[in-house]
Amino acid sequence: IYEEESPLTKKKTESATKTKENSSNIVIDLTEDETISTEQFNYEQLKEPILIPRDCTEPQIFYRLNYLKNYPAHANEGAVKMTDLIQEDAQNAVLTTYKLDLEWLLETCPVLKTIPTIISHGDKNFSYSGKRIPSLSIRQPKMPISYGVNHGKIMLIKYHQKLRVVVSTANLISIDYDRKTQGLWFQDFPLLSSLENNSSLNNTTAKKEEKNIRSIASEFKETLTDYLRALKLSSEFLSDYDYSKVRVVLLSSVPGYHKSVNKYGHMQLRKHLSKEILPSSFKDSSTIVQCSSVGSLNEAWINKEFLLSCQSQQTQLELVWPTVDFVKESIDGYSAGGSLCFPKRNLKAFLSGKFRKYIPVQKGRERIPPHIKSYTRIRGLSLAWVILTSSNLSKAAWGTLQKNGSQLMIRNFEMGVLFLPSMIGSTNASDKPIQFEANTAPGVVKDKIYFPLPYKLPLQKYQSWEKGWIWDTPYPEPDVYGMSW
Repeated sequence: IYEEESPLTKKKTESATKTKENSSNIVIDLTEDETISTEQFNYEQLKEPILIPRDCTEPQIFYRLNYLKNYPAHANEGAVKMTDLIQEDAQNAVLTTYKLDLEWLLETCPVLKTIPTIISHGDKNFSYSGKRIPSLSIRQPKMPISYGVNHGKIMLIKYHQKLRVVVSTANLISIDYDRKTQGLWFQDFPLLSSLENNSSLNNTTAKKEEKNIRSIASEFKETLTDYLRALKLSSEFLSDYDYSKVRVVLLSSVPGYHKSVNKYGHMQLRKHLSKEILPSSFKDSSTIVQCSSVGSLNEAWINKEFLLSCQSQQTQLELVWPTVDFVKESIDGYSAGGSLCFPKRNLKAFLSGKFRKYIPVQKGRERIPPHIKSYTRIRGLSLAWVILTSSNLSKAAWGTLQKNGSQLMIRNFEMGVLFLPSMIGSTNASDKPIQFEANTAPGVVKDKIYFPLPYKLPLQKYQSWEKGWIWDTPYPEPDVYGMSW
């Protein structure tokens, strides 16, 4: 749903288009019918450092990137360390991941050796030769549908008087946190005392806003509860906390054949985006997908399911994906491509022309390979909405409709966060509508919320000599370490 475009706005847009067409700048085709100047967009400079507060009970309305050890401060602006999330005063922890390096995790967060901790993983090659820890339980759920994986990455950490909820794109392995770009969202939720229960939502003067807040909080808790139960993990403790300050939607995928089609995956996304009124400037914008794996797709699923759920018109998809040269020159050379899962058989003809170069925008991360997964729609630097998720571009992660749309089949466990301007309200006294914008670091300035999209805008098509990374293709030319692939 889009706002109506006024004649004045339309006139300005046409004028700007003519001005751009008459400029001498080189243009690069982004879609079949759109061009954009290669003139570099100017990211607004954030003057204050974005610190990690000790107490994050206020609404966390953007995500952060992971902190890279031994890298300069400008590569880690607003970034978060594992030890920022799991601190020494933690009392209990529930962690989910696909890959698991337990030795590294316990060395990084030694408190996990001493508190009750449950780790649910999906790593079929997991092994641990260390000393048995009585308070630590390692579990691997049986997947109900073939080829499905336990791929979601969340942390639930109990502290005194609060619960920390973390949604991440990183596996619990050292290379994911130290040598790849990841995204993390987290927020603290206080214990729900009787006083808070009676007053936390009644201070608002607007009944409609109060009802909306209750709905957001209720869905957040229900999604988290359902996810833990599907993993056969205890969820009763979630009822002890107050979620009234949450301003995001959890997007979950749970394996199975689901009759409640709007509960999970891309259909849950569709349910929320269908209610969102977007500025008219986004009407013809593409859905931008940036991920670390591409599944076996078909054109019908992309156009009639996934893009429809993203409220995009058919074929309006742009896939941000590293080139062979980027991987070859990255900090780990070709071996970085082992985490960029795109087999040759999945390179379908209909994807031709949709690839865009992954060019890191954060200074200091120019050679860092991505493992973050982000989805959005862009106009200039403006973002219609933002998703940070463990879900790659696949039917296994997002689900596929069956039986004339009456059933949604999902193979994987996944978890993500959907950021919507309508859920946040005003960030200042002016009551101006919230705007989302891409930047090199997260932050809030007046009515703008900045998201650290990991790639440079405007997006660039591959040049004729450039090829996207395909992980089962031989690459004989030596990488930065003199190795071939």
